[in-house]
Amino acid sequence: MKHVCFAEPDDPISRLTDQLMARLHPIFRRRFDQLAAAVDQDTASGAGDRLLDLAASWSPKASAHLLGDAMELAALLGADSVSDDEPAARFGVEATGQTFREQAEFIRQKRPALTKAWTDALYGRHDRDFVVAGIAELAPLEEVYSAVKSAAETWDRRTFNLEMAEIIRKYGLSDREPQKWGAWRMRTIFETNLRTSYAAGRLKQMRDPAVLKMRPYWQYRHAENRLPKRPREQHVQWDGLVLMHDDPWWTAHYPPNDWLCSCGVRNLSQRNLEALGKSGPDAAPPSRTVLKPDPRGGFAAVPEGIGFGWDYMPGELWQRGLVPSAAPPPGVIAYDEDTGPPLPLDDLLAAGRDFKGKPAAPGAEEEAIAAFLKRFGIGPGGVAWHQDQAGNVIPISEDLFRQRDGTGKEAKRARGPFTEMVAETIREPDEIWLGVSYKASPSDARDVSRKNKHGEWFLDLRYIRVGRVTDLTGDVTQIAQTAIFQMGNRTWEAATAFVPDRNKVPSPRGIKTKRYGRLLWKRK
Repeated sequence: MKHVCFAEPDDPISRLTDQLMARLHPIFRRRFDQLAAAVDQDTASGAGDRLLDLAASWSPKASAHLLGDAMELAALLGADSVSDDEPAARFGVEATGQTFREQAEFIRQKRPALTKAWTDALYGRHDRDFVVAGIAELAPLEEVYSAVKSAAETWDRRTFNLEMAEIIRKYGLSDREPQKWGAWRMRTIFETNLRTSYAAGRLKQMRDPAVLKMRPYWQYRHAENRLPKRPREQHVQWDGLVLMHDDPWWTAHYPPNDWLCSCGVRNLSQRNLEALGKSGPDAAPPSRTVLKPDPRGGFAAVPEGIGFGWDYMPGELWQRGLVPSAAPPPGVIAYDEDTGPPLPLDDLLAAGRDFKGKPAAPGAEEEAIAAFLKRFGIGPGGVAWHQDQAGNVIPISEDLFRQRDGTGKEAKRARGPFTEMVAETIREPDEIWLGVSYKASPSDARDVSRKNKHGEWFLDLRYIRVGRVTDLTGDVTQIAQTAIFQMGNRTWEAATAFVPDRNKVPSPRGIKTKRYGRLLWKRK
């Protein structure tokens, strides 16, 4: 398919505009003639009366009808251009120099993140972070990021190589590790970023509801823009495979599927499907995993035919709005009309419901964790998936109460006594918030100006519930329980749960600092 640029003089929208103006011309001509006759009166008052008569009789319906038809046709042309007989902007780097808006948006919303190795950032983390393996300083990373953003606008490999050569020289990168900064490395940086960002832009286009209605089938296309010297066997086998857009197979097999993979996806209409001689989508290939060396050590189970670290959908989290750039900044409160604004803090505290569970006795933290898990129908070591009132699906496990090394963290910040209350907070919250949080890096502490932040922004999901608890002695205390999940590489991950306190005494007003971002749901 030709890559349609709507700025070209002979593109479909220009032709549509010409046709629209031709249809509108008689209407405008008639109006101008009526205006001329109205003002051609002997007196100003007579002209005014005629103009008022025209104003009362004129209706925009005729023009609006034509405009509406034209806009609907333009939308269909735009949606249809998402896929045709050939890929829209060439799914690769042999490009025409025309900007792909969704691709550029995907790259612009990223934030540079420092890493020591490429394995430090895998899967969906690439939807929010811009990383280049081995660059552990922010200044050169930001310049590489700027070069990649420009490349997404111009698709100019030569200019990118020149800019990269200057960055490498300026910061002495080749002096430190000359074997890592050859032509192959620059090609890898260029192609990997442009291929994955293009795939993300295509994903956003193809998942548009209007597009899905017309083209619900997706077809795997091997070597969409160039034939590799050594084609990957499985990629060749998948060529031409047609599945529904929401088939789980795409989760791990949406291309690119390895370094320098040039495969792509074409979306199809029912007519396209029938033209291929198919009455319906194909059956998804059986999912098989193979053990591949994990650069971090040992082996990892990876879907057959997929390179290590490539079994994800580029742009999935971005398209779903699950990246920090999609959330309101810290301190900002947003809400939908259906949800309405959050209650004032005093009203929220006054409307609190009593918790059914009781605080755990000292030393009974493990029993409390077991009681928490039981609320979700699982036991120690188990995992369950819970769908909240806002439609989010979160994993339930012991991770809310464990450090990453497996040791307990339930005693910190009053977690231990109120562990069972966490289950009630997640299952029956008062509020669910979506926002961003910041994890500082060691370099933040060294920055005396406090102007530069080198840490990481995370998208988080916060569950809040306030109410009274009755302890084992019968004393009643009001608490505000909070449970927090962060968006990880693929899905939500348990982050922490705590009761705001002051000097180890529950302080419900402490939740004020957690009530920001977008209010997704509140108890009526």
